[in-house]
Amino acid sequence: MTKEAVLSLGMDKIVFSKAGGGFKAVKINTGIIHEKHIQILSGLALADSVAANAQYLMDSESFIKIKN
Repeated sequence: MTKEAVLSLGMDKIVFSKAGGGFKAVKINTGIIHEKHIQILSGLALADSVAANAQYLMDSESFIKIKN
């Protein structure tokens, strides 16, 4: 998986997994980082689809919450 798909929240790391018509935050455990890729040790199934850029979704979600 690319590093851009993973969002670091201090000690926790999350990805946004496709769920129905949107995305949900899923906590993951990571391993080795090499260049633009990061190893996922647990938290996702092989068939799961995730957003390519977690930071973009986090920024978009924050913007939406601020407006409401």
